[in-house]
Amino acid sequence: IQNTENYDVRAIYRTDGYLWLGTYSFGLVRYNIYSGDLEFYTSIKNNDKNIAIQTIYSIYSSSSNHIWFGTDNLGLCRLNTKNGAIKVYNEDDGLANNKVHAILPDKYGNLWLSTNNGISRFNIYDEVFYNYNWHKGVQSQEFHNGSALITRNGYFCFGGIDDFQNSVSTG
Repeated sequence: IQNTENYDVRAIYRTDGYLWLGTYSFGLVRYNIYSGDLEFYTSIKNNDKNIAIQTIYSIYSSSSNHIWFGTDNLGLCRLNTKNGAIKVYNEDDGLANNKVHAILPDKYGNLWLSTNNGISRFNIYDEVFYNYNWHKGVQSQEFHNGSALITRNGYFCFGGIDDFQNSVSTG
């Protein structure tokens, strides 16, 4: 990719023919690996207002039609790759905090999100959040950007300001 030094990439996700880049100040960028074309997703329309999408910390694709991304201040966003529509899920919808550091999927249709107020589990089918904080065993309220992994035996780990959070296996 030429001239990427100006994009300050924070997250990368590959789908068929594309690299999805989460940047620090240019929102979400789709890079066509065959043509070299770039497409920028830098704002969403909400109540007839354009809201800037600037910093993206995490990216995940649940299907060929949807890209999920975690933002610095908007919450969790879902991009419909067919029509370009972006839906935002935030604290008003039940998300623990609007800063989403990392996204991990489980096999049941949930996305596990580390935030600045613990961990949220989001069911993508019924669009409901379940939140876990230090009252429910989470070691820290705040996590590091993009710091998450699923171990070979199915454990979820999130890197936080007080070490890492190792969750129970999701099956």
